[in-house]
Amino acid sequence: MNDYNEILEIIEYSYIDGIHRKGDRKMIERSFHPEFSMFLKEKDGIRIMRIQEWITMIEDRKSINPKLYEDRNVSHTVNSVQIHKSFATILLDLFIDDKLYAVDHFSLYKLNGEWKIMAKVYHM
Repeated sequence: MNDYNEILEIIEYSYIDGIHRKGDRKMIERSFHPEFSMFLKEKDGIRIMRIQEWITMIEDRKSINPKLYEDRNVSHTVNSVQIHKSFATILLDLFIDDKLYAVDHFSLYKLNGEWKIMAKVYHM
């Protein structure tokens, strides 16, 4: 499989399915680097959320409302993928219930032959 298809596959598996459709720790951890950082824009500036904090937040939400992750209508459109040897970026539109939910921009590194999601910025 080429780099382009590998990147699309891990975004689909770990981000779309792992985070948004199933809320599944193992699926998420497969492709997110342990040092992953999501940059959250807040009114007073930027806050960084690491992957373990995000997973805990998802698990807490899922334990309170398990139906939230049953048959969840999530889709996405890939706007661009840029690959530069050992790093890549992907820009996508995320839809929940057929409504634009967020525009996501991911940075990835190829480490030991595997693509890992390193960072995310987004707009909701």
